[in-house]
Amino acid sequence: MLTAIIRIFECIFNTLIQWSVWLIEGCCFNALHLGKFIHFLREINMKFKILSVMAIMAFAVQVNAGTVRIHNNDSKTHVVKLKCSGSSKNLQVSGSSTSSYTFHSTASSCDIVGGSVDFPVSKLENGQSWKFKNNKSTQN
Repeated sequence: MLTAIIRIFECIFNTLIQWSVWLIEGCCFNALHLGKFIHFLREINMKFKILSVMAIMAFAVQVNAGTVRIHNNDSKTHVVKLKCSGSSKNLQVSGSSTSSYTFHSTASSCDIVGGSVDFPVSKLENGQSWKFKNNKSTQN
C-alpha cells in the first residue's frame, strides 16, 4: 500500500514539474495558462492532503505489536512458529535464557501453529510471560 501511495505522489509531482518547465520556457505563457496552472496547483495540494490523511489512517489501523517474555529453562534452543494476521513468524528462543520477543500484527495476538514446545493455549497474547521446561510451556 505504501508503494502505491509513493507512486501516486511521484506521478503528481512529475506532472507538476512538467507544467513548471512548460511555463518557465515561456511556451504560450499568458494569463489564461497561468490561471490554469494555479488551479492545477490547488488541485494537487488538495489531493496531497487527502492522500496523506488516508495513508495515516491506513497505518493507524494496520500497525499493532505485541511482546511476550519467555524464560527458557531448557539448555537447547526452541522454535515457536506463529501466524500473525496471515504472516508467518518464527521465534528462536535460545537455551538457558530469558528474552522478550515482539510480533507485529493487526491484532494484539498471534496464533501458535507449531514449534518445538507444547503450549496449553492456541494464541500468544501481548504482555504474556512464559516459562519453557522439558519441551513444555507454562504461563507465568
